[in-house]
Amino acid sequence: MCLGIPMQILEKDGLVARARTREEVRWIDVQFVPEAEAGDWVLVDRGWARFRIDALEAGRIDMALEALEAVSRGEEDVDHLFPDLANRTPELPEFLRPDRDVAPGGLP
Repeated sequence: MCLGIPMQILEKDGLVARARTREEVRWIDVQFVPEAEAGDWVLVDRGWARFRIDALEAGRIDMALEALEAVSRGEEDVDHLFPDLANRTPELPEFLRPDRDVAPGGLP
């Protein structure tokens, strides 16, 4: 399983860039996202920027990673790290809802 880390580009030099996470600054390869510039957020896996993301998505991913770290330390209260999911009723995808129109033979 791959785990992408959001990083913000601080400076770019050709196909490499210096970027920061919430914990460190390091050089990454940006050849898959050559259009990325200083200030942009990218999702990085094993030192390679895979694609650009916006700041909101970067924040959500950071909170999810923080939740994983907290759970690995034995903490149980991580709901505050998922504000878009906490305190709401989950909804089934439309194709699983019992009230959808189903054609003869069971196909929608």
